[in-house]
Amino acid sequence: MEKNEQLVKRLHRDDEEALNWLYDAYHQAVLANIRRLVHSQEESEDILQNVFLALWEGRHRLTVRQSLSGWLFTASYYKSLEYLRSAVRLSLSALSDDQLENVADEADAEDGFEEKMALVSEAMRVLPPRK
Repeated sequence: MEKNEQLVKRLHRDDEEALNWLYDAYHQAVLANIRRLVHSQEESEDILQNVFLALWEGRHRLTVRQSLSGWLFTASYYKSLEYLRSAVRLSLSALSDDQLENVADEADAEDGFEEKMALVSEAMRVLPPRK
């Protein structure tokens, strides 16, 4: 039986040692993946913990055909994006109306900015809410 399949079956049996093994094996690589997007070490570590917590909480939905390493890297990517979206929303909510207007005026001055923002908005729109 393949290692991945064994680990999934162990996780289905609530085997915390399987989770510990996965953490030991992948936490550095997953953290590096997160750090590519989130430049704060502290925030990256929090996201890393959330990734492994999500793995544990969703362990009964895993299938033996699923690559656990792939799951970890995909989850870390989406959790990083979720953090970045939240940080942008928080930053924007802290700006006054005048400051937002200045940002918008500056943005209009940049060539193609609106097109780029439209692409980003469209990409975010088509993602499922959990992503």
